[in-house]
Amino acid sequence: MSLSLEEKKNVLAQLFAGGTALAGLVLVFLGSILASYEGFDTEGKSVVRSKYQHRATMAFSGFVFALLAAASGLAGMIFGPDWWLGAGILTLGVSGILLVVMAGLSLLDIR
Repeated sequence: MSLSLEEKKNVLAQLFAGGTALAGLVLVFLGSILASYEGFDTEGKSVVRSKYQHRATMAFSGFVFALLAAASGLAGMIFGPDWWLGAGILTLGVSGILLVVMAGLSLLDIR
């Protein structure tokens, strides 16, 4: 299936909007992780530090990938969609997968 230039530009616009929205969602999630970590006292922080560092790293990575997806969408609208469309879809997918993993790990914590 081949998309027309107009359809590619539409997907790039959606990619920009989706990337920025997902970046915002992941940023809120990252803030929640940091606030939760700060709720521990000094001794408690040393016990849970590695767990929270791992989650914060995943959240930050998801944030960066979502921003890269948005930047790819914008760059594709400016410079042409050929390479940017694939890069944006890939980075948005990686960010989405990281978000699902983070949410799953948080769900397991509640159990």
